[in-house]
Amino acid sequence: MIWSKLRNGFAALAAMGAAACATVPQPTTSAAGGPALWKVADADTTIYLFGTFHMLPQGTEWRTPALEQAIAASDELVIETLLDDQTAAAQTMARMGTSPGLPPLIERVPEERRDELRRVIAASGAPEAALNRLETWAAAMALSAVTFRDLGLNPALGVEKGLEGSYKTEGRKVVGLETVEEQLSFFDRLSEGAQREFLTAVLDDPEEARRQFAAMLRTWS
Repeated sequence: MIWSKLRNGFAALAAMGAAACATVPQPTTSAAGGPALWKVADADTTIYLFGTFHMLPQGTEWRTPALEQAIAASDELVIETLLDDQTAAAQTMARMGTSPGLPPLIERVPEERRDELRRVIAASGAPEAALNRLETWAAAMALSAVTFRDLGLNPALGVEKGLEGSYKTEGRKVVGLETVEEQLSFFDRLSEGAQREFLTAVLDDPEEARRQFAAMLRTWS
């Protein structure tokens, strides 16, 4: 299913705090009190760990009093990947995700799935000729946007975006664990067979994807 295929899905950890410390995390909120927040601390350092969704539907409530206290008490926000420069990110994607001499994208899925791929391409609005120039993983990522759109997910409503705003407004530090290039390299190093599985997964039943996402969001919330 698409959700199990996407490494950069919706379960990244945002760590609020300073340096690493040594005690076992203990949840500081109950399941009934909103998304779980963990606290790890030693004598001079406190870190809060909060599981996030990169994209969310309109109206999702995820801020809790415990989280607000953690934000107020933390000097630094650490997220998975910083995307401050969208132009640079797009250039990195173009550089890493294109190769000469690729077969047409339609030939990179099983024959019985090709009509589905044509429908997704049409729904994406992307020119098929442009998709043909993309490596399979990059085309799969581009077409995944159709699923996200159909689920009503908005990157602007993601947890990281909301948290970044809180820190940057006050001049506090925001750093990323990975660069865009490091993040994309996980896909770029996949075998062509695995990339084609990823592309085929994008075509899976959208209603099943909707059910899976709804279950994940309920559990997290």
